[in-house]
Amino acid sequence: MVREKYLQQLDSVRDDLANLGDDVCSMFSLSEKCIVGWDKPGQKKVAAMAVRANKQFIALEEKCLQMLARQQPVASDLRFITSSLHASRKLERCASYAWEIAQTMLLLRTRITVGLPEFSSMEKTAEGALRIAVRGFVEKDMKLTVEVIELEKENDEQQHILLEKLKDEAQRGRSHAEVAFRAYMMSKYLERAADNAIRITNATGYMVTGEKKY
Repeated sequence: MVREKYLQQLDSVRDDLANLGDDVCSMFSLSEKCIVGWDKPGQKKVAAMAVRANKQFIALEEKCLQMLARQQPVASDLRFITSSLHASRKLERCASYAWEIAQTMLLLRTRITVGLPEFSSMEKTAEGALRIAVRGFVEKDMKLTVEVIELEKENDEQQHILLEKLKDEAQRGRSHAEVAFRAYMMSKYLERAADNAIRITNATGYMVTGEKKY
């Protein structure tokens, strides 16, 4: 009976992480609407989801810490719990990025003159990388790592194009300093989100093989 309850707790951690990942990815999808359509209702929904994601993370973290203290798991179970903690922290961080992007885009509105296609592309690759990374973690599927790496590379390429455009606009005196800075920070949020997808795949690798890369 005790063992059965313990296994149920492990399953619940996996389910909670999957739900958190799904919500965070949905936040990026909504933030993309703010990028291409100045979506005020979308921004409000992202804000509410950011609060919920934070609560989900805190609850998941507490569950993992209690299991570590009370169950004293060993071997693969220990790796699973510690990796879940690591992955959930990365997802919570990404929720903050999605909120910052939605908020910043509505602040900039029509003042931003370049980079919207690149922002949209970076959002889609970041969201895709996160979604696949979470799926890989939940399913313990290391093969999906390749797809995450490819999306992260594409994200980097789009950021490079975007930063070159922003640089050109600044040199020509066409971009206000505040707009350029906020646009740069949005690109960093999207780049970090894709990077965190890589870190989640690293957590998957540690959980499955015991090899630590983060």
